Parts: sequence; structure tokens; C-alpha cells
Amino acid sequence: MWVVFLVFAAMLYWIFFRALRLVFRHSAECKGQLGKSIRYGLIYTLLYNGWLYSIILLGHYVR
Repeated sequence: MWVVFLVFAAMLYWIFFRALRLVFRHSAECKGQLGKSIRYGLIYTLLYNGWLYSIILLGHYVR
């Protein structure tokens, strides 16, 4: 049980910082535009979390 929780927490940690890295890649076009930066952050975070939850859901239904 704890192993699953730790692996899941590590995946979410990696996903969040990967999304932040992509946001910082767009920093030149977002400079001075907080709304655009937040939008990029949310979009990438939702995309990364979406595929993660899709894999978990698919694994649940296949089993």
C-alpha cells in the first residue's frame, strides 16, 4: 500500500515539475503576462495528469 502511494506521489511530483519546465520554455512569450503563464502551467499539468490517470483507469478496467 505504501509503495503504491510513494510511487504515485513521485509520479505527480515529476509531472508537476516537467510541466513547470515547459512553462519556463515559453517564458519569453509570457514575460509580463501572468495570466498566460498560469494558463500554460495549468494546461501542461492537466495534460500530464490526464495521461497518468488514463493509464491508471485503463489498468483498473483491464484487470
